[in-house]
Amino acid sequence: PTKKSSAAARGGDVVTRVCYASGLTTVPVVHLSETGKDAVGLSAAERWRNRLGAVQIDEIKVKKLTGHVLVVDDVITTGATLKATIMVLTSRGVKIRGGLGWSNA
Repeated sequence: PTKKSSAAARGGDVVTRVCYASGLTTVPVVHLSETGKDAVGLSAAERWRNRLGAVQIDEIKVKKLTGHVLVVDDVITTGATLKATIMVLTSRGVKIRGGLGWSNA
């Protein structure tokens, strides 16, 4: 997930575009709140605290999810964003198959 403002500044959400291009069913249901700090330079513990409460979901789209879900992120540094995203989705009853990042830092 990304902040909506960050995606807009980059010309769109690259993760969502790649997921759509994969041909797999893609449902963008997650974004980060605008109040979270940039994670660059934060320790693993600071990144985790920064992500708690920052992951927001589209409740209407989440209710329509069926089957198992793969959560995709572009960069995995400590895994805090992926972990927080999975926690929020599973708390809503979403069945997570796994998480995928295509780059690590």
